Amino acid sequence: MIAGLAVLAVAAAGFLLNRPRAQTAALVETSAPTPAVTPKPTPTPTPTPDPPPVALNILLIGSDSRVNARAAAASGKASDQRADALVFIHLPADRRSAYGISLMRDLWVDIPGYRSAKINAALELGGVPLMTRTAEALLGQRINHTVILDFQGFAAMTDALGGVSVTIKEPFTGTIDNFVHFPRV
Repeated sequence: MIAGLAVLAVAAAGFLLNRPRAQTAALVETSAPTPAVTPKPTPTPTPTPDPPPVALNILLIGSDSRVNARAAAASGKASDQRADALVFIHLPADRRSAYGISLMRDLWVDIPGYRSAKINAALELGGVPLMTRTAEALLGQRINHTVILDFQGFAAMTDALGGVSVTIKEPFTGTIDNFVHFPRV
């Protein structure tokens, strides 16, 4: 009987060792099930909700400075520039529209900490911070962002957008500075 079991064991071993690997693996997996180890589930982080959209108020300042005095204006120091153009822009929370009003540069207002003067003098007296406070006081609105653009910045922005094409119907020569000639185009 022991001899018979030995022959049966050798035959079974020979059979299993001569099978292709895929079949052997499948046989081993099905013949000896192992307990499945389930990895511990990772807790899903609770998503933080996006903050609700808010309305924004932006003050656009077009400076008359021909020298780059933005650094002085941003710091709140007096500078050689005044605001040629002032536009208050309101963006509602839904961002479906934009509203803008132009503030006349010669509008007489109270400049906080100074005197009554034209609104554009606030930029010269105290830079962007004072110009922003002056517009806030005038409009009764909080200004979230202020953008200032001088002549150099305007030229750079125009160039970045591809410039401006001008059609000259009649040739002429400038009468200021270097008397540039503009031929007919």
